[in-house]
Amino acid sequence: MRTILNAHSHISVAPESLFLLNLFPKYKNVKNWDKKRINQFVGDLFLDEKIGLWWNIDRDETLKILLDYRHHLHAYSDVAHKIYQIYADASGKKGGILVADKNPEYTRFISVLLQIFPSAKFLALVRDPRSNIASFRNVKFDLKHSVSLSIRWNQYNNDLLRFQRRFSDKILCVKYEDLIAAPTQALQRIENFLEVDGLVSLQHTFFKNTPNLYSFNQKIGSPLDQSRIEPWTRELGDSDVTAINCLCAQTASRFGYRISQAKLRFGPLLLALPYILFGALINGLEVAYFGLPLHLKHYIMKLYRRKTKILSTADQNSQ
Repeated sequence: MRTILNAHSHISVAPESLFLLNLFPKYKNVKNWDKKRINQFVGDLFLDEKIGLWWNIDRDETLKILLDYRHHLHAYSDVAHKIYQIYADASGKKGGILVADKNPEYTRFISVLLQIFPSAKFLALVRDPRSNIASFRNVKFDLKHSVSLSIRWNQYNNDLLRFQRRFSDKILCVKYEDLIAAPTQALQRIENFLEVDGLVSLQHTFFKNTPNLYSFNQKIGSPLDQSRIEPWTRELGDSDVTAINCLCAQTASRFGYRISQAKLRFGPLLLALPYILFGALINGLEVAYFGLPLHLKHYIMKLYRRKTKILSTADQNSQ
């Protein structure tokens, strides 16, 4: 989705970074953005390695821009929005730009994000749980067991449905399968929601000359095709499909997926229990992470990224 939106000359979607939520607890009540505070903020911002590697913005230049702009900074939302604008400028997009941030983790924090940006809109790409889980099992940085991944898919998508009920005018859910099978119609819905023109006419140029920052998924940045609609039929075993159907069918049906809700027998259910509990634990830890002190959050994230080598492609590109 980021690749598709970024093809538009007036839309800028920054690479994944958690700075918006990570820095919010520390700076949410700041009203006086003087030189000392801005210096502190920029230091905290660049604790996230992705800002320098994936966003490709310069720390000193960012500091200079914020200092020059400081008389227009009255709240955390002003500073955060300016950071997105700095990224857009560095990407060659200036002027009347619609800025966006792509982070799956933000699905669980829509109410917090609306505190920061009350006029924000949220575009969610939903995928068949079986295909989603088959995809995640192929990356190095994530859970590997279908049961644990099913617990997470349920949590994220139930959160999305709950927020959609509360903020129906602010959230648009687009099915991944619709984007592949009927791209014109899906893109038209996105245009209407975002109140922009031109995405439909750009659909054949989305993936031309698009750099892939993500070493863990070489398909990102490659054209969409029908073979990517149901990869689970080739990549998942019967026991995996049964477990996913059992755990995800009810939620999936609310997005229009037709999945028969299988029942796990006592033996397989007993074997699955540790993975159910582990998936629930990971879901809880993801939320708890954002409540930790800033430097502890960055320390944990740095260890995780070193272990999974998730920044390896960006490291190579920056050399």
